[in-house]
Amino acid sequence: MAISGQGRLCAACMGGALSLCAVVPAAGQEREERSLDVRVSATAVHDSNAARSGKAQAAARGLARNEMEFRPSATVSVVLPLDYSSIFADTQVGYEFHSRNKRLESERVAATGGVRLRMLGCVVEASVNYARRLSDLADDFSASPGNVEQISGASGDLRCRPPVGVSPLASISYKRSRNNLAARRRSDLDSMTVTGGLAYEQPSLGRLSVIASLSDQSYPHRLLTGSRQDGIQTVSGMLRLERRAGSLLKGSLSAGYIHVDPDLPGVRGFEGPVYGAELTLAPGGPAAFALAAERTVEASNRLDVSYYRQDQISLSMRYALRPRLNMDLRGSWRRRRFAPSPAVTDVTPPGSDRNYALGGGLRYVLNRRIELMADLDYQRRNAAIDLFDYDGLRAGLTATYRM
Repeated sequence: MAISGQGRLCAACMGGALSLCAVVPAAGQEREERSLDVRVSATAVHDSNAARSGKAQAAARGLARNEMEFRPSATVSVVLPLDYSSIFADTQVGYEFHSRNKRLESERVAATGGVRLRMLGCVVEASVNYARRLSDLADDFSASPGNVEQISGASGDLRCRPPVGVSPLASISYKRSRNNLAARRRSDLDSMTVTGGLAYEQPSLGRLSVIASLSDQSYPHRLLTGSRQDGIQTVSGMLRLERRAGSLLKGSLSAGYIHVDPDLPGVRGFEGPVYGAELTLAPGGPAAFALAAERTVEASNRLDVSYYRQDQISLSMRYALRPRLNMDLRGSWRRRRFAPSPAVTDVTPPGSDRNYALGGGLRYVLNRRIELMADLDYQRRNAAIDLFDYDGLRAGLTATYRM
């Protein structure tokens, strides 16, 4: 199968971007409301397994499993309308303190900003994003914990929602992930994805979309002899139905097919079905339910693999105990199957793993400015290699002040 690399994808992106910019504003287009939301939060968490590993692996890494974590943060969200467009930005800045594992202390930064243009019944959105955070230890099978990852990128989207009829949809995205530890830089990742399709809108049916995606994902610092670079290209097609049945049921269902073509010899390719579902049920009364399920194929800047396949299902319930007091219960299951990279020889990831999570929480709105939350979560991983099995319990308290 011949698939173009990032050079041709960039050309496709530029062409798509020029097409998006060729839309002319329409008179009477709806304006967004000006808004500014500023919040500060403080979270304290007791974690019975901060190392995200069994006792043997935690000891080998020099990590304590039982500790307290403290996470102060500030969030700012702003929307500034300008005629037929609006400028938006969302930023969160915080820090993660550890009572025992000082190596895991790190800043947590996430920022997104861009512009939205409303034209001829469509929305064209261009944005850039940046994030800096500690890598999840559960996704690191090496002996080098405490890696900080930086993720930056840009995207463009075209969305049209006519009351009835056919409309185009398109998106372009680029992501660049970098790791600060020298031992982790072999998992630095560059990813580019181009998506296009058509959607049909009909009130009695909902929104039916046909979508095709082309993606190129590569590890620039992971090379075999002969300068062959690790990575994958994927081509996928998807059929998606979005529908709202009054206030009772809303959500989307999708089904499709994907072809994965690895760059390195010795890495097994994949082709097969993919799916997705997001459903919300509100039967009336104080309870509401949500179900989500999906199958994806991804490269990762955290895992020493060429790619992995993931199936996951989550179910949650929210219950209004009182006007200002809500309770939620949640559970999830996830299975990953790893395709090892022949360019990585010092780490042997498990062939697969299964993750189970159960949790619940209470949210109390004291007034329009102050919210209090309490959460309790249990997580367990069963891996194909017993060394990577672990479980842990987390109990947290969060206070948020809205300015």
